[in-house]
Amino acid sequence: MTIQKFQTYIDLTVANWEQTSLANTLQEIVCNQKQYEHDYVEVHQVVKVSKSKQKSNFLIIINITRDTENPGELVDTNR
Repeated sequence: MTIQKFQTYIDLTVANWEQTSLANTLQEIVCNQKQYEHDYVEVHQVVKVSKSKQKSNFLIIINITRDTENPGELVDTNR
């Protein structure tokens, strides 16, 4: 088994907190970061970069772990 680990970063801007669920947004980000069906994707950290009356900016750090010998099928990117 050969394991590959890497991180990726996502900038997230939330314009309306009343209309946004951070948990649902993070879940959607995790699902969209999977490239292969056996990828293990987790949120490493959520960093609040800035906040104003209109919006909040976050940096989402994602950890991805992949077994390169058995990655599974490519995930459909047209979801």
